[in-house]
Amino acid sequence: MYKDSEIVLENYTHFLLNFFKEKDTRTVSEWVSDNVQFNEPGNNRNFSLRGREYIEEPLNLIDDKTNKDIVLVFGSQSGKTAMLMGGVAYIVSNTSTSVFWAMPNQDLAERFSETRWIPMLRNSSTYNLLPSDTRKTKKALQYIGSSTVIFVGSNSAAQLASQPARVIILDEVDKFNRGTELEGDAVTLAEQRSKDMFFPKRIKTSTPTIESNLIWQEFLKGDQRRYFMPCPFCSEDVVFVWSENFSVLPKVGREAYIYWDESAKEGDKWDYDKVGATAYALCPHCKGHITEEYKTKMIREGHWVPTNPKSDKTFASFHLSSLYSTSPENSFGNIAIRFLKNIKSTFGLQGIVNGDFAEPWVSQEVQNRTELVLSSTYSWEGEKTVKLLTADFQKNAPHIWYIVREWKGNGDSKLCDYGHCDTFEELEAVQHKHSIRDGAVAIDSGFDSQTIYQICADHGKFIRIPGRIPQHLGWIPSKGCATSRYWIDKKTAQKMVYGFGKANLGHKQYSLDILEYNSDMIKDILWRMRLQKTEERWAVTDIVNDEYWRHLSAESKVERIQGGRRVWVWEIRNKAVPNHLLDCEVVQIAMAMLYQFLDPKSPFEHKPNDGKRI
Repeated sequence: MYKDSEIVLENYTHFLLNFFKEKDTRTVSEWVSDNVQFNEPGNNRNFSLRGREYIEEPLNLIDDKTNKDIVLVFGSQSGKTAMLMGGVAYIVSNTSTSVFWAMPNQDLAERFSETRWIPMLRNSSTYNLLPSDTRKTKKALQYIGSSTVIFVGSNSAAQLASQPARVIILDEVDKFNRGTELEGDAVTLAEQRSKDMFFPKRIKTSTPTIESNLIWQEFLKGDQRRYFMPCPFCSEDVVFVWSENFSVLPKVGREAYIYWDESAKEGDKWDYDKVGATAYALCPHCKGHITEEYKTKMIREGHWVPTNPKSDKTFASFHLSSLYSTSPENSFGNIAIRFLKNIKSTFGLQGIVNGDFAEPWVSQEVQNRTELVLSSTYSWEGEKTVKLLTADFQKNAPHIWYIVREWKGNGDSKLCDYGHCDTFEELEAVQHKHSIRDGAVAIDSGFDSQTIYQICADHGKFIRIPGRIPQHLGWIPSKGCATSRYWIDKKTAQKMVYGFGKANLGHKQYSLDILEYNSDMIKDILWRMRLQKTEERWAVTDIVNDEYWRHLSAESKVERIQGGRRVWVWEIRNKAVPNHLLDCEVVQIAMAMLYQFLDPKSPFEHKPNDGKRI
């Protein structure tokens, strides 16, 4: 890598000073506490372990040459990012090395570097190690003493494959680019950068998503450390766990589960103030009620315990839920309130399980059918609604199956019409019967894609911009994608369950967008709606018959082993049973997200409530 002569000279000078200086005998955590000060909105304090003593052990491992891999599966607001920032500051200040810090995309990596990392460097003892010309401190690359830190996005295969480094940080790996047939996935490409280094250090972090995804599988490879603390009443060790029903971790017999006063429920509604005020962890030994005020002392006296004795001794993995966080928004009470409120959300509890409990999501709901059934004459008088038409095209007659749903802006919907036909002229007649505009029609393009592309192009209009290929607006071809697929919102960097691709038309006369979506995630949402587990009311009407229910019940979610990993996927129960109307209902959900009747964010995204009591 090219560097100008001034930086080369400064780096060489720092290298000599670092080589001959007396070795610092402080631990990493002691050095970071003495030398690191943050400088970002809402946090202009020195690094401190107070209330977060659990990060001391993984932080000190950064300087342990017997350790090669560290995996951190931490809940929100638990201090993981502060630990990484402090640990890397120690590395670049006390060694001459290169650090490779990868995040889900380049924009996110550079924004983190610019708004959090570089301000911390300038506010800490590392200031003296930065180039004298501060203009040479760039967002994607910093020269710090005789070390370098490189920030890259997982969507940049060239950068991932080009820079060797001893220290590799893979931050939020479950959001990383998964690669293509021509190049490896982002994690593999990044890990290759350290394979020829002495004393390599690979640090992986992420909020977990599902069991089969990378961070949870990496956690299982390690020694699976969990944080044990003494009960304030009997002094026996306990671990905080939300409940037996929402944990895939092996039981250790010391689980302190979370409860609240039963009187907080009044009929079918919860008194959230009472839930928040009465929540506690129940000691499994003495049945003492561990409330929020004991948490800080317990954490200070806690210790990590490996629970996987068969692991590689160089591979340390840590699990910590947000129940350990001393942040007010992560009090037992606030997490309990979030849990109760999210039971009725579109995505259910996946965000809470992933973000707060730091556990992978495993659907456990199997109940009898409880769909909301309305009269076919029922109407939302005086409220603005939009009808969507979705269709599935297949080889055998009847060739086209369709569904018409009427949607309100709050996500409520009801079935208006469904059936089958043999020609697209007949489907167009259904569209006109319900006064549906072209942009509210979507056709599954999984079978005979080119025919669907041409049919969609024939229904709608073209927007012509000088110097560009005309863009089609009208009937929308759609396509369901694999269980691991997601899309990133370029503005917010949030994961989405739908996105757009370009149709392969074989010509450049015009372009045609394809509505793509994660089939399994949307089937999860549809299932919750059918069970009336969401705030949005998904309803059928009395026009349905056994044929409709046969299509909608054609698939079930089952556990499978793929590539040595356990995954949950939707599969057809019996090949003789058609699922075309189910596919139409799935596309309805994707279209409702496109038109913002439903939340388009992935259930694996979790946002805290900014410290405000819910």
